[in-house]
Amino acid sequence: MEQFSANVFVLSFSAEGIEAIVNLTPIDEAHIMSKIAGGKESRSVNSILSMMQIRAQFNQHRKMEVWLVKLDETFTEESLIKLGQDDPQAIADLARMGENVYGIASPDRQVIT
Repeated sequence: MEQFSANVFVLSFSAEGIEAIVNLTPIDEAHIMSKIAGGKESRSVNSILSMMQIRAQFNQHRKMEVWLVKLDETFTEESLIKLGQDDPQAIADLARMGENVYGIASPDRQVIT
């Protein structure tokens, strides 16, 4: 059986555009390795997700959404940022194929401009 290599990203955005794109895979790996080594703990995936959720909650007027999405390893933060700059709606549609962390996932979503 062939193993699928992937990166897990968290994306936050509103109708005003992309807010943040973070590749969580290397952050999670670094956090695990620092815990094993008994050294100072690095930022964890949970802390990043919590910060993004809090930001979205305090900006409810912007109707922000936060999504987790697992993508092929060929996707990078840089390639997703470029896609977001070229076609913000495409990045929102891609994110919405993942798991909703925060925000309303309704069929009448606003188009990102």
